[in-house]
Amino acid sequence: MININSVLNLFNNLVRQKYQETVHIDPTFKDHELADHLFLLFDQLLNSAELLVDNIVKLDFDYYNDDDAEYQEEDNNEDLTSIDDVTYSYDTMCSIVEYSKTHTFLSLRNRYKNIKYKEQLCRLKRYVDSQGTKIQKLRCIDEFVHAEFIRARESFLPVHDSDVRRLAFKKARSLNLNNFTASHHWILDFKHRHHISPIKITKLITKHHVEDRDKILKSADDFVKKVKDKLPNYAVNHLLNSDQSSFDYGNPSTRTLTTTGERSTTVLVKSMNAVTHSSTIIPIISMIGELVDPIFICLQEPTGRLGSRIQRSIYHANNIHVTCSKSGKLTKSHIQYWVEKVLRPSVADNCLLLLDSWSGQTDPSIYDEIFTGNIKSEKLQIPPKTTGDIQPLDRYFF
Repeated sequence: MININSVLNLFNNLVRQKYQETVHIDPTFKDHELADHLFLLFDQLLNSAELLVDNIVKLDFDYYNDDDAEYQEEDNNEDLTSIDDVTYSYDTMCSIVEYSKTHTFLSLRNRYKNIKYKEQLCRLKRYVDSQGTKIQKLRCIDEFVHAEFIRARESFLPVHDSDVRRLAFKKARSLNLNNFTASHHWILDFKHRHHISPIKITKLITKHHVEDRDKILKSADDFVKKVKDKLPNYAVNHLLNSDQSSFDYGNPSTRTLTTTGERSTTVLVKSMNAVTHSSTIIPIISMIGELVDPIFICLQEPTGRLGSRIQRSIYHANNIHVTCSKSGKLTKSHIQYWVEKVLRPSVADNCLLLLDSWSGQTDPSIYDEIFTGNIKSEKLQIPPKTTGDIQPLDRYFF
């Protein structure tokens, strides 16, 4: 059990140790604004103590736009270094050192006119050796930070620029690269090099969800093996997967620019009914990758029935079957209607139907009452939380 007073006292002590007290003045608007943000964050952490991600901004893989205004590619022409009053690029010095390994000093001096004494060559070698070591250390820093970034994101942890800088400092100190600063441009270059950019977090999960991930993946693997065992019993065009998908009539924006600190953000829509109601479709796809006609469409009608005027004006096509409900969503009775009017007439032999775990369609009696006689249907329920990974319609259609 978390003691709120203890947390606040500890936090107050940490702040006073970090920041020196100043003369007391009345709180400003900015002070109130920061306090509000801290309270919201504190409230969120208090109510979700096991949260692994936050709702600020994380870093994730993405591709930078070539004309990114903030990022500028480093100049390919390296800085020149003066040795014995002669300026060289690092590449030129490397070339001189490499040439000296296979040629006499006289030949070297004839090729590189600025090299007059062996002491100059020795100084060049020392510089190249030291710079080579530095480049290797910088590469080690880059590889270490990138590996830690991958580990954090695979664990669903948030990563920020401050984390990248902290990790880079940590590795630099372990390599005794004390003049490394992890500058703002170095971080930009690191993100650009590894295709990393800030992305708004869209989903929050808990540690319990992460721990269950292995179980979910195992259930998905077991289901796939079970389906493979049944493949020889059915024709490929009678191995079917169906799923429902809803489409809202209205699609309002979920983001807007507004005044900083606004407590409640409201936007205008043309119709609340268009936002809360939808139409629903049920496509069927076979193992050979073909859609099975017709596609079932459930429209939204206030009375729950298609009036005579609508029936006359609606477009009729052989590859769609239209019905309706008050909300445009499906109920168990709609599934019964779909099995009778769409699924059963679409098959000419025994079929294997893969369904998700939505309760409205998992009752076996719905299918047994309609699939009578010689043609039977076998149902396999796709394990919960695995449809995004293994359901054909989720992977290849929606």
